[in-house]
Amino acid sequence: MGAAGGSARAWAGVSSYAPVCEAPDTTPVAVAVVARAVPRHPRGGPPEGPLEGPFCPPPPRDPALADDVGDGALVRRAWRLAGQLTGRGRFEEALLQLRLVEAALPSIADRVALRRGLLALRAGRHREGLAALQRARESLEGTMRVRADVAYVRALLRQGAPDALVEFRRLRARY
Repeated sequence: MGAAGGSARAWAGVSSYAPVCEAPDTTPVAVAVVARAVPRHPRGGPPEGPLEGPFCPPPPRDPALADDVGDGALVRRAWRLAGQLTGRGRFEEALLQLRLVEAALPSIADRVALRRGLLALRAGRHREGLAALQRARESLEGTMRVRADVAYVRALLRQGAPDALVEFRRLRARY
């Protein structure tokens, strides 16, 4: 298909062109897109009507990932189970569930660190709990950072740490 066909093409490392969706994954692909006019709303909004043209089909789904990991059900179940196990006083098992969540969803590592820190403190693992809370204090989300700051200072005060009052004063001055 040439430029008249309006499809996207990719250089496959040889002197020939192949459609982008046919380019091998292992080959560096330089994409040369043949732009076609897309009908736009008169006020510059989204395109009017359905887009037409040759599109690449979605990649085939790996059957090995077809279980409940693919849709997040396993991770949601681990998060809920960690809360249930915490309520029953089974802290070590709850910490294992949180490790599974953290490995599967690094995007919520700050939330997991806060929960893991509080859980480790309840389990009597103070050093691990403070380290997890310290990681949660570095969150980019403001609410999460405040919750982690308060939990961290509260833990220091409960342990009678030498720098607990200094941290408490910093916390009060900050908020």
